Amino acid sequence: MNANIRELNYSSAVGQYNSAEFEGGAGLIMVNIPWLDNPFYSEIVRVPDNSYGLAHSAVCHMLESANAPDGVFACSDTYGAAVISAALRAGLTVPGDLMVVGFDNTDNAIMTTPTLTTVNQPRYRMGYTACNILLERMKGAAAPQSMTMETELVVRESTTRSRA
Repeated sequence: MNANIRELNYSSAVGQYNSAEFEGGAGLIMVNIPWLDNPFYSEIVRVPDNSYGLAHSAVCHMLESANAPDGVFACSDTYGAAVISAALRAGLTVPGDLMVVGFDNTDNAIMTTPTLTTVNQPRYRMGYTACNILLERMKGAAAPQSMTMETELVVRESTTRSRA
């Protein structure tokens, strides 16, 4: 897999943004899928904040490029909704021309047309665990360095198409 990070600069009423300034900044992963007769190529586009508008703008530019993706994994459902909107604006069909997956399983995922395939996080368990870790830290215990929790893929209309 050939992965690249594209640094994007944005201007807005509140100032200039450069994704390099946002440590571990949010991102959209655009992928060309080999079984769709495209070279396997992926690109990470980093967008600061969880901004629908900035993500929409980035995707509009991406869809106009020679390496336009045929699949997108967005780091949030907000970004996933922006991808679907940009694709429809470009005259593409989702999932026919572009498959889209979000992350979070928020209400945004079911309010898009088509509905957004997404990854469901165990939000309640994350909050409960964070509180327990905080209470243990207050008692002087060491906090775990990392933790793994199970997620669930919720398949919806943005990725369901038949392979001919």
